[in-house]
Amino acid sequence: MVFSEKRSGATRDRPGLPGALQHARDGDVIVVHTLDRLGRTVRDTLNLMHELNERGVGVRTLADPLRIDTSTPDSPTAQLAVVMLALFAKMERTYAA
Repeated sequence: MVFSEKRSGATRDRPGLPGALQHARDGDVIVVHTLDRLGRTVRDTLNLMHELNERGVGVRTLADPLRIDTSTPDSPTAQLAVVMLALFAKMERTYAA
């Protein structure tokens, strides 16, 4: 199933993301353009990634400079990439304001 939106990850008013999260089941993979589309803050992003991991749902990004594919959640490279990209997204929002 495809859920689509064009709003910034910095806003909470994003109908596509809650729909995708509600629909996702164990074994599914949510594919996003970049990791910063998932959360407003580093904490939001990491909490969401943890929640999805607990539900058995992976996340894959298409355009991040570091590949993220958490469908294999024990990968230390994927874990490191998630943290680094969440921090870079926060830094970009801080300096863009």
